[in-house]
Amino acid sequence: MDYGQYYAEVKRAADLVEAKEYEAALAIFQQVLDSGISDLDKALMCHNVAVICDKMGDRDTALAWYDHAIAYETPYMRFTAAEYKAAQLHQYGRT
Repeated sequence: MDYGQYYAEVKRAADLVEAKEYEAALAIFQQVLDSGISDLDKALMCHNVAVICDKMGDRDTALAWYDHAIAYETPYMRFTAAEYKAAQLHQYGRT
């Protein structure tokens, strides 16, 4: 997937999230995730899916998607997804 297509698809998914069309946005993020993008971009897509799952009230699935994001970014010594997951757990009242 080239950058222009990547940008357009992510923008389209973001617009769907704004419109609260979560299932359609999830489908787009899944397609982008499966398109052969870099691991760090995959981590970002997993984070996006986690956010949508949380918006849909599915906390367990959201946390699982954060774990996927963490797995993609950890080999690169990045911890953004781990920080987002920690913040989400805090919001849930969990440590």
